[in-house]
Amino acid sequence: MASDEQRVRIIKALKLIDQIGESLLPDKIGIDSNKISQLDFDSIKTVNSSFFETLFPNKIDKILTSNQTKHRHEKTEDLIFPVFFGIYKGQELRDLIKSDDSADVVEPDLSKNFSAMLAFNEKFEVVQGTTFVPANTVLLNNINDVSEKIKDFEQKLETVYQDFIDDNLSFTEKLKEINKFIRSHFAAASEEIDYAMPIHKDNLTNLHSFFANDIQLILAAGSERYGNVKRYIDGFDAQKRINLEGEDKSIFNDILNPVNFPDGRWPSKPAYTLSFMQQVAVNLAINDKNNIRSVNGPPGTGKTTLLKDVFADMMVKQSEQLAHFTDPKEAIIKGEHFAWDEENPQFHIDYHLAPELMGYGVVVASSNNSAVENISKELPEEPDLSTDEYMIDYFKEAYSNQYDKPVPEKTWGFFSAAGGNSTNRDNLMTGLEGIIDSATEAEDGGDWQTTRMEFLATLNEVRDIKQRTAQYFLDIQAYENSKETTTTNSVKSELDSLENKLSIAQEDVIASESESTENGNKISTLNSQIQNEKAGKPSGFLIFKKQRIEAKKIELYIRTLNRDIRDLLVKQDVANQKKIHGNILVKQIEQQMQLLKEKNQHNRAKELKLKTAYNTAMSYFKSLKNVKALNREFWDKETNEQIQLSILWFDDEFRALQTRAFVEAMKVRKLTIIQIVQDKKNNPFTHVLNQTWPKKHLIKAKHPEVINHSWALIQFLVPVISSTFASFGSFFGDMAEESIDNLFIDEAGQALPVQALGAFWRAKRVMVVGDPSQIAPVQVTEESMLDQIKNYYGIKTAIFTKPESSVQTIVDRASQFGANLENGWVGVPLWVHRRCLDPMFSIANCIAYNNKMVQGSSRDIGAAYWFDANGVATDQQFVPNHRDWLEAAIQQ
Repeated sequence: MASDEQRVRIIKALKLIDQIGESLLPDKIGIDSNKISQLDFDSIKTVNSSFFETLFPNKIDKILTSNQTKHRHEKTEDLIFPVFFGIYKGQELRDLIKSDDSADVVEPDLSKNFSAMLAFNEKFEVVQGTTFVPANTVLLNNINDVSEKIKDFEQKLETVYQDFIDDNLSFTEKLKEINKFIRSHFAAASEEIDYAMPIHKDNLTNLHSFFANDIQLILAAGSERYGNVKRYIDGFDAQKRINLEGEDKSIFNDILNPVNFPDGRWPSKPAYTLSFMQQVAVNLAINDKNNIRSVNGPPGTGKTTLLKDVFADMMVKQSEQLAHFTDPKEAIIKGEHFAWDEENPQFHIDYHLAPELMGYGVVVASSNNSAVENISKELPEEPDLSTDEYMIDYFKEAYSNQYDKPVPEKTWGFFSAAGGNSTNRDNLMTGLEGIIDSATEAEDGGDWQTTRMEFLATLNEVRDIKQRTAQYFLDIQAYENSKETTTTNSVKSELDSLENKLSIAQEDVIASESESTENGNKISTLNSQIQNEKAGKPSGFLIFKKQRIEAKKIELYIRTLNRDIRDLLVKQDVANQKKIHGNILVKQIEQQMQLLKEKNQHNRAKELKLKTAYNTAMSYFKSLKNVKALNREFWDKETNEQIQLSILWFDDEFRALQTRAFVEAMKVRKLTIIQIVQDKKNNPFTHVLNQTWPKKHLIKAKHPEVINHSWALIQFLVPVISSTFASFGSFFGDMAEESIDNLFIDEAGQALPVQALGAFWRAKRVMVVGDPSQIAPVQVTEESMLDQIKNYYGIKTAIFTKPESSVQTIVDRASQFGANLENGWVGVPLWVHRRCLDPMFSIANCIAYNNKMVQGSSRDIGAAYWFDANGVATDQQFVPNHRDWLEAAIQQ
């Protein structure tokens, strides 16, 4: 875990890496792709009127009518002319940052950088608000003081041009004077001035870093308010990671437990099932307590598909909370009146969702504008279903009207929309108003009690099946686990052992008893002998000497016999004791055997019960078409390909029921909005859109919670809203940490680590999807410069300054669940590819994925041939020569 100081160093380093790219002289500028070239003063020395037409003859009309521009203009007044001043080599900045102990020799950085840009109109006036000074211009003077000086210097440049340069000078002479001023402040600047073709003023690219303001907010918030940025930087403890590709398969018993499957499913044909790892990713997304996780998979592995199922489940769970209200108007609480300006108070109402409805909003972000637009457009498309039973209309007309989609076109509703840039924001706000208008005009939204009870009945049916299936899983586990503990066979083995011990103990008792009897007989014999000897012993006073000697002998013999008797008595006692203990042992063994026999009977009954339940469960799953149970046989006999393509637990009927739950959840949501809007003249949604949200920049200082409440209401109308990272700061700039419920990052492998900082800071939960093996992020700063920045800031974790690092690789190391692959730890890996057919699949799998991918498409395309047709791509990877070759081949 990084220290607070180390985190600050990393954040500052990422900020510097990002800002360094600001000063690179672009090859082109604006969506008209006007090429940057050096200004030739000799050719325009006398240009003082009709500037654009004179400098660019025969080109202005083409620019004004270009089909590449979104807005067509008819006047040259709508054009601006960017000029880049103070050109210098990138090596000068590298030398500034280079640490004292850096001894590496690297190729010099010969990239062209600029010190400032001013944009002029046809009257040679500076266009206000377009002057741009890169961070590096200030860095060349003072590396520790950047943001504060940039705006000051931009304003100063405009002032110098307008107020301190002689109006009698020609335009070209004024440009030279500006460049002299820049050179006097920044020694790196040269006399060279570069320019761009005229561009439409609304197409001037925002050259400043899109992320510097967000980074400054994070740093100002302090370590206690870093939120998910802390884990983004720290990563996850490697010792506590859970390897999904390891030997221990028991980890899936919880992840893929039937109760952990989603309640809702995105509308699609029930036969379209998720692959094994797709299901793992979905179940983790909706159940796991980690706030950050990542999913890795190349195109065609179903990353968007699994996100749809996650979204659907979230809508079902939120609608479940809605359905518990007896009156849908309980969904929104009318809070306190508030004012943000004490001198000129304007009071507003803090409307907000009921607490149980919070936490379900979704924001999708990406560095790739196409990825953001695609998912925003794809979600509202009419689903591919085999029946009309589950068709939805979630303010379908409002969406169609806003995005120029005729109603008959395949659109089911206003589920998602693109935000971010100003155009998208305007469209979103207008679309939200369209939803409110549709809700206001709705004649028959349905009966609340009927709608909510139908939904709850469907949801209960889904959960009943999940619970029943989970019980089957418990039965399978109980039977398989019982075979590893005490079984009937083990009890029988123990009984056999006791029977052997009993036989030995009984033989010992018999032997002891025999020995005791034998010793008793011997004692009796000796006693008789003693009596006989006593009877024959001479006695009396008057006996002869010879007789006295004989009597002595007899007396000695009797003593010997008595000693033998005593010895035999001891042996007899020992034998009796052995007999007593032997009998006790026999009784104990007989008791143990009786208990084991009873236990054996119990185990037989228990095992029979477990086996019966097991057989019932397995019979159930075998009755479902192509459905597998997660039992021991699954892991022992299935190949990896079979595992990845397996369908666990549930059949098509269940998936159709999940889909119905989502459809009915959206009906509950729509009816809630309709009844709220129609019940209130000044409804809360209109209040937020017209009053609170437009003034959020004024409200945020004193009432930041109101902004969060307003955003939650906006997301209640449109559940999924997207933005590029470049527009994230402007779109969410008035929202602080943990103000976004759920952040999903698409194509995370294409985003630089710095780009996601503001998004992570504002998000409560984050899930990223992507593939680092695909298109790498565009890192304009050279590796040697990145190393110097790492050394300058004393960064211990090299991943943040590696040129190939991306949001995906950073979040992979912060993800608890994942896999150890050849290139290190990655998030949840997706192995099944369904888009590409052979032989292209096998070729790509071998080259890029070490043959780990599984072919998910079984379509037979018949005979195929390869032809060598060269050519150059012209647009969207289209190669005209391929078309011409194919046309000629068909004609033949």
